[in-house]
This record gives sequence, C-alpha cells and structure tokens, in this order.
Amino acid sequence: LRDKDSAGAPAAPRAAPEKTRMPLGTLLFGTGLWLTLLACLATGFAREGVMTWAPSIITELYGSGSLSAAVIPLIIPLINLLGILFGQALIRRANGRLNRVMQFLLALAAISAAALSILRNGQPALLLSFLLGVLCALMYSVSTMESVMVPLEYCDTGRVSFVAGLCDCMIYIGASLVSVLSGALQESAGQQAVYLSWAAAALIAFGA
Repeated sequence: LRDKDSAGAPAAPRAAPEKTRMPLGTLLFGTGLWLTLLACLATGFAREGVMTWAPSIITELYGSGSLSAAVIPLIIPLINLLGILFGQALIRRANGRLNRVMQFLLALAAISAAALSILRNGQPALLLSFLLGVLCALMYSVSTMESVMVPLEYCDTGRVSFVAGLCDCMIYIGASLVSVLSGALQESAGQQAVYLSWAAAALIAFGA
C-alpha cells in the first residue's frame, strides 16, 4: 500500500534553476553598465542641485517675507510628482522605449538649465520660477526611472538587485557633490555657472 500511494502521489514541483550571475567585469563593461552609472551620477548632481538651490534662489528673488518665497518651496514635492506622472505618460506613448523617453527629458532639462543661465538677475521672476519647477520635475522623473526601471533591463544578467543598488548609490554620490561643487562655482563664477553645471550634467546623462 505504501508503494502504491507513493506511485500515485503527484511529484513534488522542481525548484526553478538559479539564473547564472554575470561576472562583475562583464556586467560593468560588457553591457555598458558603467555608462548607465555615469548617467546616474550626473542625474543625481543635477537633481539635487535644483532641489537644494531652488528654495534659496526663490527666497532671494522674492524676498524672505513674501508669500511666493514661502509657498513655492512647499510645492516642490508636488512638482516632483507631476514630473513622475509626466514621465510615465511619455513611456506609455512611446510604447515602453525607456531610453528614448529619458533622452527627451534630459534634453528638455538641459535646455531649461541653459535658459536659466541667460536670465539676467533672475528676471523675469515668474519665468525663472517656472524654469526651476520644470527642471526639478524633469530631473526627478529621470532619476526615478534610473533607480526603478533601468535595472529591470539587466534581468538577463541575474543581477537586477545589484544594479538597482549601484544606480541608487551613484545618484546619491552625485547628490553629495552638490554642496561642494556648486558652492565653489557660485563663489568663483556666479549663479549663472551653477545653472550651466546643471545643463552640463543633463547633457552628460543624455550622452551616457
């Protein structure tokens, strides 16, 4: 009876074979991951630069006691959310072509940052505020794609989690450079140079 029961019992499901992990050297240089990480570094620098400097720029422009100086920094999270939603809409419209969408957003970001550098003494103030908001939304959207969606493109390597961690790490490293580099640029060449550094970072991410 024991043999009969064993023969009639359904076979236990076999565990799925573990996917072979690609060697680190091949992952970094064979797949072009190092270029993706460079883009993440540049994106983190531009994103954090805008988010760090925007409140102080707005306050200096409108005055610390004005309603605009108090309200605009508070709506930055909403602006970032709108950037993410805009990016998602573009991805759906582009049939999932993530790289194309990211390049489009980065091109818009570079143009916005370059336009900021053209404004003299932050005037007109409304245009400067609009460009800062657009730039903030665009860079936040791109950085979210880099940390969430780009790693999924490395499924075949067996290292999706590792790639996601590297992308996040490079974004935060780029963000950590803002206080030092942007401060030095403002002291040596003025605020226009800071805007141009954001444009350069967006172009580096675009090219990578």
